[in-house]
Amino acid sequence: MTKLNTGTGQLLCEIREKIALVTLNRPEKRNALGDKITPALRNILAILEDNQTVKVIVITGSGRAFCAGGDIHDMSSDTKIELSMDDQINELTKKQNELTLRLFNLKKPTIAMISGPAAGAGFCIALACDLRIASDNAFFSTSYRNVGLPGDYGGTWLLTKLIGPTLAKMFYFSSEKIAAQKALDLGIITNITSEAELENSTFMLARMIADAPPTAIHNMKKNINHSMHSSLEETLKIEAIDTIQAINSEEHKHAVREFVNLRKRKKG
Repeated sequence: MTKLNTGTGQLLCEIREKIALVTLNRPEKRNALGDKITPALRNILAILEDNQTVKVIVITGSGRAFCAGGDIHDMSSDTKIELSMDDQINELTKKQNELTLRLFNLKKPTIAMISGPAAGAGFCIALACDLRIASDNAFFSTSYRNVGLPGDYGGTWLLTKLIGPTLAKMFYFSSEKIAAQKALDLGIITNITSEAELENSTFMLARMIADAPPTAIHNMKKNINHSMHSSLEETLKIEAIDTIQAINSEEHKHAVREFVNLRKRKKG
């Protein structure tokens, strides 16, 4: 196991063979985002994307929460804002692009390992991951109406893509807590497990993905993401390009040899 320096104790990162585990570490604040943890998270995602040993990234929270969203204490501060309205918009857009958009488009598969609440921007971080595994005590909430905000970090887009506009509007308008079983039924999460088995179940899935041919996995993610805003015709063209390139790659040939050998061993 290798530990990476994130620059702050509020964010932990370790690499276990091919899997990076990123832990939001403000348990006393239910891992709320703030001016130390959030920049560190943006930075570590970029580092892990470039790390050739890492094949899968797991994001979780310490203690009894995944992430409660933005720090309410910071929101209640009367600190004077020096930036113009346009500069504030540009700054938030940049921050969102470097977190939610980066996470969504990351070249490597991502899994949110969720215990307790995932609310507000914390919910958005989970939604931006490719897969979400939750313990049976997890719950989800947009939470923005509670603090008079319309929502940021891409949640309106991400949640709508998963469950459709009507349900997305209901959860945004109401800030209803979505229990783990309901989240599973709606397709928001991939699987539910007990709290005791959450890490084991998540890492079993992560190892299965990490052992797959990495270029194929990357292109699967890219093409599925692209299909959300493209036509079937465009998707077929992209799949053709990626498939022909793969057929001529050593990765494909090695995978075929391994598959054939595995079948022979099973027959033997």
